[in-house]
This record gives sequence, C-alpha cells and structure tokens, in this order.
Amino acid sequence: MSNTTLRKETAHVLVYPTFGAGHFYATLELTRQLLTRGIVVTLVVTANDLSSPKVEQLLSDYPPSSFQPLVLPTYEFTDMGPTRNFIFANVRGQRELHYPALLNWFKSQPSPPPVAIISDCLLGWTNHLANEIGVPRLLFSPCGACPVAVINSLWRDLPKRDNPDDVEFPITISRVPNSQTYPWWQIPDPYEDYKEGDPDSEFFRSSELGNVESWGVGEL
Repeated sequence: MSNTTLRKETAHVLVYPTFGAGHFYATLELTRQLLTRGIVVTLVVTANDLSSPKVEQLLSDYPPSSFQPLVLPTYEFTDMGPTRNFIFANVRGQRELHYPALLNWFKSQPSPPPVAIISDCLLGWTNHLANEIGVPRLLFSPCGACPVAVINSLWRDLPKRDNPDDVEFPITISRVPNSQTYPWWQIPDPYEDYKEGDPDSEFFRSSELGNVESWGVGEL
C-alpha cells in the first residue's frame, strides 16, 4: 500500500477511537486536524459519544460532506471470566462486536471507498480488518514515539522471570536502543497480567502485534 496517496482534495479516511477519555479526546483532536486539511473523515462513535460536546462541535463546524459519524453499538462489558485485566476482555469484546459492522460498512461504500483506517493504539486488530479490505491502517497513539517503541518491544518479546515471586528481577527492553534495566515491579500491569493460553490475553497480544505490522504510525 506504499503507493497510496492521501490527497487532501479527495481523501476519505475512517478514524476509529477507543474507550477512555485520554484516548478518545486525543483522537477527536486528530480528527479536527485532518478536517482542517481538507480530508473527509468518518468517525466511529457510539450513541453515547454523540452527546459529547467535542463531537457536537465537530458536527456543528463541518458539513456532512466533510464529516460524518459512524454509530456502532456500545460493547456492554459484563464478565472478565478468568481474565484479570479489564482491557484484555474489553478490547476482545469490542472487536467481536464491531469487526462485522465495519466490514459491512466498507463493502457498502460507493467507489472509491475510504483510502485508510486510522485507529487507536489499543485497536491493533484493525490492521487485520484493513488487510481484508485492502487499505492501509495507520496506528494513532496519544503518547510519544518512545512509549510506542517500548510497548511494541515488550509485546514482541514478552518479559519473563525465573522466579515468579522475584519483584526485583531485572528486565531490559532489548529492541529499544540504550534501554535501561528495570526491576520487574515496574513492568506495566498488562504484561504481568498476560497468561499464555488465555483467550483474552492471547487476543490482546495479537492485537498489539498488529500495531507493529501496521502501514504507519501517527501522533499529535
């Protein structure tokens, strides 16, 4: 997809945020930046998101020919089962609910369809969706390049310790140049919560690896 050109006079992109105010509002700012450059944006939202003042402001500032919300169902989180991490279960549930709807939406678009998917860093599974549709997927992260590099490295080479009770076990992020060594207790919860063979854990890791495989990365 390296030949894809996002020409501002014709480009139409699908922007897909995720749950959490920090992620959602950052994606809305990205949406505004795209709109000011003449790019047509379809923004994935839920019914609750439509009442957000920032979404209402975008609807007020831009005509339907430039900006349209795509309203998808809200994932009703009920039970984590054996999974300890809320994000694991939520991301998997959101994918199972939204993937078919997004695929049908793309197939229903008049030619040419949107030229790219720009989605949040917690939605790495959208890279598989983009591959199925035949458009590039760009990862959007509300944090900087260094955290993205660290996150990607940790999911590619999951940290392991010889003694599960050793909280001081040293961890080096091998794929990040000049990485310091950190004690195990500083490892973020998702890596410690990951359980090999657990469906939610395995799906989340696969989704994160989708970020590594994506066509490009964007930040504000």
